[in-house]
Amino acid sequence: MTAERVRALEVQQDGTNDKLQAIHTELAEIRQELTEINTGLNRQKGYIAGAMSVIVVIWTAVLSAIAVLWDRLVESFGTMWP
Repeated sequence: MTAERVRALEVQQDGTNDKLQAIHTELAEIRQELTEINTGLNRQKGYIAGAMSVIVVIWTAVLSAIAVLWDRLVESFGTMWP
């Protein structure tokens, strides 16, 4: 091989190494962003689970009160007619 050809291959290899390093850096940034997104989603899942547990308790109490009132209403209608 001639010296010019060897030099051309070295330049090409240096360019390839620079591109690979840029890709590696970008991949690391993407991984960091994904980690932050997953952390945020996990926090939101916890918040939603807590909120839903409170909502379920409140709705259970509301529906129980409505059921009791409905039973009393039906019972009072039954006693209106002999």
